[in-house]
Amino acid sequence: MILTGGLLLALVGTLVLTYAVAISASKDDKDAGASAEPTPTLPAIEATVESTQTPTPVPTPPPTPTTAPSPAAGITAESAYALDSQTGAALVALRADERRPMASLTKMVSALVVARAIDDGVVALDDPVLIEQSDVVDAEVFSHMGLIAGDTVTVEQLLDGMLIPSGNDAAKALARYVGSRLPGGGDDPGGAFVAAMNGVVADLGLHDTSFGNPDGEDDASNYSTAHDLAVIGSQVMRSALLAGIVSTPQVTLTSGGPEQRSYELFNTNQLLGQPGVDGVKTGTTAGAGACLVASVNLADGRNVVVVVLGSAPDPADQTGDPTDWPRFADARAILAQIDSSE
Repeated sequence: MILTGGLLLALVGTLVLTYAVAISASKDDKDAGASAEPTPTLPAIEATVESTQTPTPVPTPPPTPTTAPSPAAGITAESAYALDSQTGAALVALRADERRPMASLTKMVSALVVARAIDDGVVALDDPVLIEQSDVVDAEVFSHMGLIAGDTVTVEQLLDGMLIPSGNDAAKALARYVGSRLPGGGDDPGGAFVAAMNGVVADLGLHDTSFGNPDGEDDASNYSTAHDLAVIGSQVMRSALLAGIVSTPQVTLTSGGPEQRSYELFNTNQLLGQPGVDGVKTGTTAGAGACLVASVNLADGRNVVVVVLGSAPDPADQTGDPTDWPRFADARAILAQIDSSE
């Protein structure tokens, strides 16, 4: 097609005008962008939109002990601990991992060794045990059930005598009799029994507890912590046999020998009989002070094991009977703190 000169000139003009308008519009857009506030950067959509997928279930970890506030002000104990025995949670803690002498709290593990020997068929509750002179203790110095050489009592009666009045004589007799039937006990019954005690705490995973004797006399190799003793106390209360004994306030026993002697036993745990208290053990020596492990069933259904170690009055006033030292008041103060924190 042939265009005339005038028509061609008009067409070129139109194209030039259109191109100029386009260039001008492009320049205006760039200028406007340079003078405006920068647009804020928005977060990624994934971060602002909830996922519609069902999350993968995460297994609930087992409960672990937690550090809790120190006990209520005014307690005399050097170390203390309160354990929720169902969850393993620490409810109260005061120097709970500090190794200390534990006095007759030792007998809780002696009892666990005997209970294990009974379960394994090594000994029986009605086994008769003839008391030897080596079992007898000085009644003016040590707690006792009143044994004398020549008495014949059963394993069950010795358990009562060890756990209710905290008899050192009963602990010695059990260690000798049961230990003689444990591996390696033929030559050294006492050593075999103590080895079994250390085996019990090793099985429980307790690394700050050690035993050198079955009755808790002060000994450099006999120590534990408030935390470990709470775990041990909880184990005692899991044994139907032992829980029944440590909850007994008083019992009268009769020996099986020809003399038929009677033993009147009273529990040293003064908290028994108070609401919810069903165990577990006391202990007192010069090195350990006054000690206590108490099992308490709270009104909300929880079981709490309270440990008090090294409870004593003012050092300037330690006269009188150490069984009256305020370990029981300390335990009550700890329980009151637990109640007030709920």
